[in-house]
Amino acid sequence: MKNRKYCAVCHQLGDGTHFGAIVCKACAAFFKRTTTLKLDFKCRKENEKCVIKMSSRDSCKKCRYLKCLAVGMKLLSEDQTVSLCDSSSLDCVPSCSPRSPKFDTKLDQFQTPTLFKLYSNYQKLCSTRFNLHYRNISNSSPRPCTHEEFQKIYIEDVKLQNIFLEESYDEYKNMGNLEKQRVFKHFFVTFMMTEMGFRTHSEGRYNNFVVANGDYIDLKSLDTFYHKPDENRRCKPTDAVRIYQPAFTQMKRNIVDPFSEKKLSIIEFLALVSLSVWNESIDNNPTEFYQNCQSVKEKTIRDLITYYEQDINEPDPLFRLGSILMLLPSIERSIQLFVQHVEFKNMFQCYAFHQRLYEIIHDTLTKEQDEAYDSFMENQDRLTKDLFQNYNPDFTTIYTLRSSNSVNLSDSSHPPPLNMNFKCRNIKLVDVVEREEKVSFLFDWIAEWEDRRLRWNPADYGGIEHFYTLQKNVWKPEITVSDAHDIVDFQPESQKIAWINSNGTVGFYLSIIVSVICELDVYRFPRDTHTCSVNIMFHAYFKNEYHITNEPVDLPEPASQLGNGEFQILAINTSTQISPPGDADIQKINVTFRRNPGFYISLIMIPALFINVLSIVAVFVNVENIPEKLTIGLTNIMAMTFILSILADDLPKTKKIPLLAIYVILSLVIIVAAICCVVILKYVRKMKWYNLTRDQDESYDKFLENQDRLTKDLFKNYNPDFTTIYTLHSSKSINSSGYNHPPPLNLNFKCRMLKLIDVVEKEEKVTFLVDYLAEWQDRRLRWNPKDYDGIEHFYTLQKNIWIPEITIADAHNVIDFQPESQKIAWINSNGTVGFYVSAVVSVICQLDVYKFPRDIHTCSVNVMFHSYFKNEYQITNEQIDLSQPISELGNGEFQILSINTSTLIADPRNADIQKVNVTFQRNPGFYIALVIIPALFINVLSIVAVFVNIENIPEKFTIGLTNVMAMTFVLSILADDLPKTKKPPLLAIYVIISLVIIVAAICLIFNTHGLSVDENISYRRFLSEQKRLFKNLFEDYDADISALYTLTNSSFVDEYSIHPPKLTLYLQCRMMKLIDVVEKEEKVTFLFDYVVQWQDIRLQWDPNDYGGITHIYVQQKNIWIPEITLSDAHDVIDFQTDQQKTAWVYYNGSIGFYTSSVPSVICQMDVFKFPMDSHICSVNIQFHTYLLDEYKMINQPVNIPQPVGYLGNGEWKVEWVNATMWDTEGVVADIQQVQVKIKRNPGFYIALVIIPAFFINILTVFALFYKIEALPEKFSLGLTNIMAMTFIIAILADDLPKTKQIPLLAIYVIVSLVITIFSLFSIIILVKIKKLKCYEGGQKLKFEYVLMFVFQLANFVNFIVLFF
Repeated sequence: MKNRKYCAVCHQLGDGTHFGAIVCKACAAFFKRTTTLKLDFKCRKENEKCVIKMSSRDSCKKCRYLKCLAVGMKLLSEDQTVSLCDSSSLDCVPSCSPRSPKFDTKLDQFQTPTLFKLYSNYQKLCSTRFNLHYRNISNSSPRPCTHEEFQKIYIEDVKLQNIFLEESYDEYKNMGNLEKQRVFKHFFVTFMMTEMGFRTHSEGRYNNFVVANGDYIDLKSLDTFYHKPDENRRCKPTDAVRIYQPAFTQMKRNIVDPFSEKKLSIIEFLALVSLSVWNESIDNNPTEFYQNCQSVKEKTIRDLITYYEQDINEPDPLFRLGSILMLLPSIERSIQLFVQHVEFKNMFQCYAFHQRLYEIIHDTLTKEQDEAYDSFMENQDRLTKDLFQNYNPDFTTIYTLRSSNSVNLSDSSHPPPLNMNFKCRNIKLVDVVEREEKVSFLFDWIAEWEDRRLRWNPADYGGIEHFYTLQKNVWKPEITVSDAHDIVDFQPESQKIAWINSNGTVGFYLSIIVSVICELDVYRFPRDTHTCSVNIMFHAYFKNEYHITNEPVDLPEPASQLGNGEFQILAINTSTQISPPGDADIQKINVTFRRNPGFYISLIMIPALFINVLSIVAVFVNVENIPEKLTIGLTNIMAMTFILSILADDLPKTKKIPLLAIYVILSLVIIVAAICCVVILKYVRKMKWYNLTRDQDESYDKFLENQDRLTKDLFKNYNPDFTTIYTLHSSKSINSSGYNHPPPLNLNFKCRMLKLIDVVEKEEKVTFLVDYLAEWQDRRLRWNPKDYDGIEHFYTLQKNIWIPEITIADAHNVIDFQPESQKIAWINSNGTVGFYVSAVVSVICQLDVYKFPRDIHTCSVNVMFHSYFKNEYQITNEQIDLSQPISELGNGEFQILSINTSTLIADPRNADIQKVNVTFQRNPGFYIALVIIPALFINVLSIVAVFVNIENIPEKFTIGLTNVMAMTFVLSILADDLPKTKKPPLLAIYVIISLVIIVAAICLIFNTHGLSVDENISYRRFLSEQKRLFKNLFEDYDADISALYTLTNSSFVDEYSIHPPKLTLYLQCRMMKLIDVVEKEEKVTFLFDYVVQWQDIRLQWDPNDYGGITHIYVQQKNIWIPEITLSDAHDVIDFQTDQQKTAWVYYNGSIGFYTSSVPSVICQMDVFKFPMDSHICSVNIQFHTYLLDEYKMINQPVNIPQPVGYLGNGEWKVEWVNATMWDTEGVVADIQQVQVKIKRNPGFYIALVIIPAFFINILTVFALFYKIEALPEKFSLGLTNIMAMTFIIAILADDLPKTKQIPLLAIYVIVSLVITIFSLFSIIILVKIKKLKCYEGGQKLKFEYVLMFVFQLANFVNFIVLFF
């Protein structure tokens, strides 16, 4: 580190020499990006003298770039680049070109004709690309491409891909032009996306997307892709990067990552393209096309299997094929995402695609009312044309000559400043991230101003006084929420509506979620109060050019309902901050809110108090036991540290330390001081002399002296390296007749435990826990107990004595967890020596899985003494004496049937083997329930589905492939679990027969039936009439013009005029399913489906004129749709794209659509009765842009097709769902509320929290009052109980919101702590009282039992209260 130099630009540690100067990586990357992209910056101070250092280098890019040049940084010139390849061959791609994939695979033209043709034509395609783009360029190294270059590459690639498709598939070549067009559109996107993913994977550039010519899109620096701004574009490069970055990441995850994981080869890539392109989902094609799809897929799969078996010798071709086929859904998802990506670009003109690429890739009224509505629509159409004919929304309506020095006008000659009316309609607290000091609000507001260019005389346009249009069509003042950390606006631009009145007043309603940085004072935490502001300003304009009218806050809900569980709103008001003349005034919406402290008081402060009190008492009881006091101190410190960690996670790092943190720190100081006092007190007590000797000590000392003398005498001449085995039995060097041989050494072996641990079937390895006892006689270790004061046995380390070599034969592995220093043996006075061994033994056992999963196996653990001659020892193999019942010796998958012993008599030269035989059987329930029964149902359903609607052949093949994939999954389970034995398992035979049955069933119905001649004629007639109807309906229809009639209250029309009725909006909830409840955030998420219907008489027709067509389906974007808002929603997710959103239109003008969304709403929760709590939450729907007298909303009853019992989830159940109308009395738009009552299923908390806590408390009180004299033990029990209760409190802290009311369960825990504390104090007092007077045992009732009964009764009452 000492030798590293500093960056010459920003003065942080340098990274070496880059571009001619010593700089850091950040400055080197900044210089390269700025120079390469030729970016131009402006100095923020306009003097180009900003100070550049590490902390401020990003504040002024202009001065940073100038400093780079000043220190000598420069790019290499073009003649310094290195040529990578100089080949210009027209026949093939140069082998050294880094822009082409590697063609190093050899295929047999006759064995794999389809893939061979694809491979050869792809090679030609790459060669043609190279010659087209880089034939005359010496340096062909890849480089990042831009958005314009990307489009140019693929526009040129269209013709090449079409040639590739024609030469690769005869089926495509023989198609008609219309069919070719449909297939090529699908092929182009599929091939482009799949090829980019394959080339990215094959070239190892995982942070890029490699395009057709070998260049790449740099995913880590997308600003190089979207770098060139264009005046026709509606978004900046930085906006494009922010919008499209997630789409690129998703495509990489769906294609590149799976390709890399599977190590996809070029042949597999081409096969995937073939299988994806020939897709039966392409509509409006003749039957022959679908037959071609099936034919091409079959030939591709057949060739791919041949390629696996003969060309690369794949060990498991079918498994590899299945894994490759599973990539198809992710490819299809990426294609859909890319198409949506392109649609979005072109819809919002944000880096839109070239047109050529884009085309490849995308109730009844009366006659009088009808005439009135037609007249209104004509007048509205004429009005909008007249108003917007010369209107430019890019020009402001603000008068800017007021301060001009170039005009000579008196003040009275100037028009008044622009009046901007601002009004807050709702501000609801969503979240407080205290650590970041970030506060989020749901903020709804109305802005109105006057645009004199948009005035008209209502009398000239049939009395129209106002109408609605898209906000993008009018000029809007630049309204800024200043000091905002983040702003989320859920409405797309295409749905933002503005209203225009005849006097030129323009306005709109906006609902956003705004996050502001608010300095929080947490000194009084958790009783802290804060005031935060949302600041609105118009900073782009001079103060004398406009005037702001900030109206009082008009909230639709009481302030008490605008907070959340942890914080309550105290006050909301508005104020204006007057700024200096050069700056804009700021309109402030001030929100004062206060924390509900109940959560922290009950779950932190009270437990901390009890922990400290108990710790102090425990420290001063039995002060001699210093290690125990240190343990108590450490336990207290850990508990206090846990509390501090909660504070550290929740609170910001402000200047002031919270009072609660000071309390915790003082508690730590007190406990440390107490322990220091105890240590000092112990040493003071040691100054006094007192006699601790007893008679027991004298006896024990004498025993130790005798044992020491015995061991010295025994081991004085003892050598453990010499065996005790007599080896003269078979000696030929002695006269055996003259010898009286001692008997052979008797070895006693006894199995005490044999428990099954694991069965690794694939390796045929079975692991047991084996405990056994071994005893023998060593005559060198005998003594007379009378000589050593009666000692008949003693214990010593095994390493001190000779031990026979006992071997577990045929063991794959033996694990002995005891170290040598802990292995003990016993020695009896008659010379008997023995020891106990516990080991984990893995043996190889031949498994017969033919009857899997009902298979039975027998395995043996073999023990032998192979080092000694058979005539020198004798083994006594005793019967097994197990310490547990045999039913408890298996595991979850296997049960033990029997355990016995036997002896395998070997030939005289080998040792006999003592066998412990174990027979065990598999528990088949898992495989029957999760494999066999589902496989049976899959097969039955597949057979039924195959023979239903047999005309749909593609669907049958899908069913067949699904069945094959399911059966393949079952086979994969078997392959993972079972050994590769000679006999295949019966279950595998069952799966294979199932596959044969489903294939046979599909073959039986392989006889397609198309439409009859009459049916075909009828269908074509219907299509023709529908096309004509579409043309006539939408010829003069404008979806931007609303269907609302706005003349009802117009003062410019005759009061006796006939008005059509209000627009009636019917809204009905069709599904309300609970998805998730995030209790800590008080956020509830639903799956919310609803139907909306209204009438637009512009879309009426006579069915008799159009072949009897009574209704049609259109995309929602083609018709006017009322602006529907889910108000008070924290988040709304709509999974449907605009292309997928459909509406129905009936001949009477009735229009409707079905919408499925996932809204998340903030719902104030009352968890007082947790976990038996219930809550009512609502999703609110309103049409807030329109005047109340222009429409009527009809609240229809909820119509959910599923029973209420199916609408909840595992933790919550839905009790009822209903819809009500909330009348706002004309202040704001009416709100339809869909209310849901949810109730928690308490079983989890009762079983895993409440009942265990109850038994812990019962047992704690019982243990406290049993043998009350052992006070230190009682304090340990008390602290253990507190730690258990603290764990329960931690569960509550994780699950529950910090509401005002303390949950009953928390109260139960606190009362339990109080009972434990009082029990401890009662014991202390009782022990002191007993020391004052002698009691004779059994003469009086023990008072501690009375107290125990009282406290147990308190525990029981405390438990019962929870449920009432």
